[in-house]
Amino acid sequence: MIKIAICDDDIVFTTRLEELIMDFGRAYSFDVCIYFDGDTLLEAVKQGNCFDIILMDIEMKRMNGISAAKIIRKIDEDVQLIYISSHEEYVLQLFDVNPAGFLKKPLYPEQFRACLRKALNTMERRVMYFSYKNHYQENKIRMKDIVYFESVYRKIYIHTLQGTDCFYGKLSAIEKNLKSSVIPFIRIHQSYLINYHYISQYKSSKIIMENGSELIVSAAYRTAVKEKMHELLRLS
Repeated sequence: MIKIAICDDDIVFTTRLEELIMDFGRAYSFDVCIYFDGDTLLEAVKQGNCFDIILMDIEMKRMNGISAAKIIRKIDEDVQLIYISSHEEYVLQLFDVNPAGFLKKPLYPEQFRACLRKALNTMERRVMYFSYKNHYQENKIRMKDIVYFESVYRKIYIHTLQGTDCFYGKLSAIEKNLKSSVIPFIRIHQSYLINYHYISQYKSSKIIMENGSELIVSAAYRTAVKEKMHELLRLS
């Protein structure tokens, strides 16, 4: 699940912003928290609340968005900061916190979606790892290198362009854990969980991956797969 914080002292605007996030696409799972001033958001971050993306107004009562972001950036170097303001003159003051974007009020949905898409793309490029254990040894593999997971009895096979490794586990548990990943994995069969970015050809009953594997899309998953494929294609 992708965690997003909205920080703005306009209740009507925060509600509209939350609606835009939830309408962005069913391909992603968002958890949205709303704060009405920089102090409250900063306190939440200090208490260990980690956000993937923060959407923040600049002019707020108590602590403003720029001051709050400078402190937040010292705590979390990776969070994607997106500023939203009716005053473009603040842009030059934002370089110190390396924002992912600046959106001008009034907010236009297409501009917002493009900015959110950019932030998600940046998150996808981060080096993220999938960890597993086999032969009493801890292993990790870059998420973006995984073509698909395959379940055979009690074993999970990890297929990459470089080869295959395996460990004991349950595909349902992996699917649940990967819902928090910004890299989209799609369950197409009781035995297959695939990386969307490695799909070469898609048919309703079969998917061909870039490593040449031909995988069956079972009847039970076809509707969900079709919906997610269309959603990801729309967002790309």
